[in-house]
Amino acid sequence: MDYISILLLFKVKDLQQILIQLELKVHIIACGALFIQKIELSTGKIKPWLAQYLNESWIEIYINAFYWSVVTMVTLGYGDIVPVTLSKNFLDQNQKLNL
Repeated sequence: MDYISILLLFKVKDLQQILIQLELKVHIIACGALFIQKIELSTGKIKPWLAQYLNESWIEIYINAFYWSVVTMVTLGYGDIVPVTLSKNFLDQNQKLNL
């Protein structure tokens, strides 16, 4: 193999590692968001965005949390799912700072 082929091979492996780490981080943040939502839902004091998906399957709820996590990470912030409480704001800001 020549130098360029070896260099490209290492760059592809680096990109794969970055994508795997990014997916893992998005997954962890999505699960954290779901955890906070379930706690807030159980208290009944505030109606979290998860309340509108209670009749959906767990995979649809997870996909919505994953979507929120990705949108928050890339700071697009469409506004369809927004943090309302202090704990969600903390999670949101922490995620933006740690990308």
